[in-house]
Parts: sequence; structure tokens; C-alpha cells
Amino acid sequence: MKWLIATLFLSFWSVSENYTSLVRIGGVEFKTEIANTRSTRSKGLMFRDEILPHQAMLFVYPQDKKVAFWMKNVSFPIDIIFIDACGVIVKIHENAIPEDQSPIPSGKVIRAVLEIQGGASKLNQIRPGSIVMVDFNNKQLFDSCNR
Repeated sequence: MKWLIATLFLSFWSVSENYTSLVRIGGVEFKTEIANTRSTRSKGLMFRDEILPHQAMLFVYPQDKKVAFWMKNVSFPIDIIFIDACGVIVKIHENAIPEDQSPIPSGKVIRAVLEIQGGASKLNQIRPGSIVMVDFNNKQLFDSCNR
């Protein structure tokens, strides 16, 4: 049964490597690149020059799990936002150090991770407990969880 659910989830979220979506957190919107394949999740924001304000990358996983990130080959600071299955931010690692290869763990089981420009979380008052909305053809990535 888990295999069927994962297959349906992946087929629903399988998009091209350059697909963008709109992510909303409170009153803030980010034009977001979706990283939902092993290849796009592995590369992430590596080898880029910058990420602009109100741009983001959303890492979507086929199964909820604990993850860890690092900053190898990322030359600018970013905020790493860990999001659970309900779309609730469970942890924010602010201003991750460029090129640092130390692991940055989620600490909890998550469904997705959003990377935004370093300092943007604080600037936009994004904090743990905030709700993340992802618009994908009028469907939501996260469970409603009695919101």
C-alpha cells in the first residue's frame, strides 16, 4: 500500500527540472523551483551565483522522512526551512554558511524543504509554526491536518 501511495505521489509531482510554482507563507510569496527528483534534489542550488529575494527552491520527497542538508558548492547564504506533512514549518536554519559541508539536519520527519535567500525568514517574519501553501495546478502538496 505504501508503494502505491508513493507511486501516485511521485506521478502527481513529477515535473520537469525547471518547473516553477508559487509558494505562500503568510503574506509572502516566492516564485519557486521544484526539486522533486533525485537528480534535482541532489543538485539543489549548487553552482549558482545567487538566489534573489522572493525566489526559492522547494525540495519535495516521495515519503516523509528525516533529512540533512549541506552547503557544498553553494556560494551564498540561504535559509533552510523544514516543512512537515501538514505544511507547518518545524525548523528554520538561518543564513547557512556558504560552502560549509557540515550537516544541517531536519531533526524531525518532514515532507519538504524550502530554501530562500539568507536572512529572508527573519525579514519576512517566517518562523516555526508558520503554514506553507504550494499552488500546483490548484492542488496542494500538504495534508490539510484540520487547518
